[in-house]
Amino acid sequence: TFSIGWFGEKKQGNRIINVQCFYPNGTVNIYAMPFKGVTVVVDLDEQKIVGYMDRLKIAMPEAKRTDYRRSRQKPPFGLKTNPISIEQPEGPSFKLHGHMVEWANWKFHVGFDLKDHDYKRVHSVLLESRDDTTRSLVTVQNGVEKGYSVINIKSKDRPKLLFDMICTLTDMQYVVIHGSVDSDELDAFQEYYIRHMDGCPVNSEAERQRIIHCLEAAIERRISEGMRLELCICDQVGLLSDVTRIFRENGLSVT
Repeated sequence: TFSIGWFGEKKQGNRIINVQCFYPNGTVNIYAMPFKGVTVVVDLDEQKIVGYMDRLKIAMPEAKRTDYRRSRQKPPFGLKTNPISIEQPEGPSFKLHGHMVEWANWKFHVGFDLKDHDYKRVHSVLLESRDDTTRSLVTVQNGVEKGYSVINIKSKDRPKLLFDMICTLTDMQYVVIHGSVDSDELDAFQEYYIRHMDGCPVNSEAERQRIIHCLEAAIERRISEGMRLELCICDQVGLLSDVTRIFRENGLSVT
């Protein structure tokens, strides 16, 4: 169950959740057979179903060899491996702070999102330098088969960071269809699903690099002292507007 989604302008006042549906026949591992495209909205206070949406039909995955019970396992069991013995007499070397795991000079952020994925994943992996600093990390994953592109951002947290990211993407004529934000004491972790206004995802390496450069510039825009730029060019109608637009398209602000 997930307390996510938008249920209209009118305030509900109750605890509203979306319920994931599963097909119970064929295997005890119901998580292997989810109903994709069907959403049931439940009011927990009233214990009633208050909404039902059947948006599309998606083929049900096969349930072969998904029974995880030990008594039902049959040969072949795969290759036999030698036993492993791990001892840490002084305790583990890693530290866990919410979703952030620290080990040696590594940091990685682990997220779990059943709404769109059926597996755990590492959002970002960072190696700290010797001067104990980490640079902003922006990645753009193309998802042609999904119909959208995934952006993951790790940076130092600061005021209006989310605002700057959304403004940059919308100024670049992208539609943000999903966003999630998490943070610890210092760092912020953001994830966005974007596509073009015509419904197409990012489809070239040049476009992917352009998004990365613009978002990196937007991250630094409020903490940078900026620079002075002098242009010498023939005057023309709309020159100031054209120059300002180019700066904005590349995630820069003019003061």
